[in-house]
Amino acid sequence: MLLPGFSGSQPNTCNPCFTLPREAETHVSRAAKSAAASLRTEHLAQPAIKKYPVSYENRCLDAPIRQVNPAALQAVASPRIVELAKAKAPSAQCSPDRSPMWPVSAAAKHAVATPRLEELCQPPKRAPTYFVQFNPDAFTVKESAKKAFCSERLKELAQPIKR
Repeated sequence: MLLPGFSGSQPNTCNPCFTLPREAETHVSRAAKSAAASLRTEHLAQPAIKKYPVSYENRCLDAPIRQVNPAALQAVASPRIVELAKAKAPSAQCSPDRSPMWPVSAAAKHAVATPRLEELCQPPKRAPTYFVQFNPDAFTVKESAKKAFCSERLKELAQPIKR
């Protein structure tokens, strides 16, 4: 039951400029409808047949996945290949790695912090939270703010934009 003078809730209406999306008009020609693929296209459409299977049966854990050529198993590296396979020596300018543990110097043991360093080490002083939350002077206006005046440019920028 509706109250007198109350018409009920009404949904928002769409914008008058709004149009629903339309289907794209495409016309398929009669030749395209009756076209047949060539043998080459049919061949290319077939999935590629791989020569090697994707997975291999585990015959023995020590056996290689693929067979190695016996000539490759008996191959011997030439002296030039052995020379190229050697790791590079570190540079003469390179110093060896330092041990993670080293003795602390006597100067570091007797070092004293300067007063400025002590001052910088202190945490910042802040007002307690109960005082910040209930500050009685929070809404008082300063005397300098009461005497301030607004420039013409600021007045111009403060005007609302008329649309």
